[in-house]
Amino acid sequence: MKNRDLAYNAGAAHPSLLARTFSAVAVTVLCFRKGNGVYYEKQWICRWNGGLLKRILRIAANGIAQSIWPLAALVCVTMGPVFITVVGQCMGGVFMLFGGFYAGDEMHRLGVCVEGIEELEEMSGTILVGKVEENETADERMAGAVENNTENTIETREYRDVVYDTLSEAQKFDLYLPETGEGPFPLIMFIHGGGWFAGDKTDGQERAWVTLREKGYAVASINYRLSGETPHPAGIIDCKTALRCLKAHADEYHIDAERIAVSGDSSGGHYALMAALTPGNPDFEDLARGNPEQSSDVACAVAWYPATDLAETMRTVREGEYTGFGADFAWSNIERYAGKKIEDVNDDVLVSASPIQYVTEDMPPVLLQHGNADTICPIGQSQRIYQKMVETAGEDRVEFDVLDGAEHGDADFETAENLERIVQFLKQCGL
Repeated sequence: MKNRDLAYNAGAAHPSLLARTFSAVAVTVLCFRKGNGVYYEKQWICRWNGGLLKRILRIAANGIAQSIWPLAALVCVTMGPVFITVVGQCMGGVFMLFGGFYAGDEMHRLGVCVEGIEELEEMSGTILVGKVEENETADERMAGAVENNTENTIETREYRDVVYDTLSEAQKFDLYLPETGEGPFPLIMFIHGGGWFAGDKTDGQERAWVTLREKGYAVASINYRLSGETPHPAGIIDCKTALRCLKAHADEYHIDAERIAVSGDSSGGHYALMAALTPGNPDFEDLARGNPEQSSDVACAVAWYPATDLAETMRTVREGEYTGFGADFAWSNIERYAGKKIEDVNDDVLVSASPIQYVTEDMPPVLLQHGNADTICPIGQSQRIYQKMVETAGEDRVEFDVLDGAEHGDADFETAENLERIVQFLKQCGL
């Protein structure tokens, strides 16, 4: 089946230009509501059934999709992400329809995805999502979609830019629920990396974790105040505020407040460990920021190439052993994080911000993963905290995987094999 023939199949063509134009205006709410495109990955489409409006939309979209699609697809792919005004979004919707779902193929390669379908649901009834088989008839597809709809009663499975505090625009999270099932789902709260001063909840670091929806996990990707805005301990306080918020709204979000893991990479791995190892610590938690009745306990933590001993990092920089980004970068990064000039940063400041200082015998289970070719955050950071965890809490509380030849941020961490390894760890921890 050709890509352009994957447009919304009406079962027949409709000659009315007016109907097609009407359809373009209506469906634009879905197509470019957030400046994104339609993600169907060659076999996933949205479809709906019943009602005059819905029939018009189906028929019109099918007809339009088979006209001038190459040019429209190009316009859609190149211009879609910059449609930020209402008028622009409407134009984007028209372009998307003229391009049909051929453009979806290109947008998938660029990582552009649809963000939600709530508005179109309100306009035209229940939207059903399902796979399109090569020789499946329209009636068979619709029957399968109706069957799927009876199984899924959760109306919203993605929440974007949920505000968990009001001190900063940064204090938001995105929540992704499994596409099937009713919950309550175990939750993974992911914390992005970026040296404490950069990164974002949607910059791609979260993608591998979001795929674990397929394994039955809800995934929250959070933002927090970066060190350029507010220095330590603001970042870790934000992580815990987000965690308490998620717990407080567990019923609303169909998640299990008792089965929450925290994960992160690089500086996000540092925060994940800090969150797991310091529950209730007033130095890193401000209950006045909301939901004080909720604890910040987690069931377990997964940290990819984390910074665990900042005082040791400073020592290696001072003695010329650090070969990552260079001494100047390291100095400025530590200055931003600590909120002090480098001459005023002493070991006490760095020690208090290091996960290795908070290892206890009753710590939650931890999985550490680090590449032995990492020069940005050398593997010694994980080796040291692993050794202390074994000595303090025992071998049954910590696991340490060395990824041979892997560098900082290496794709090896995101392979299907490694993600399955993480799932097995989560299951061992009751998630």
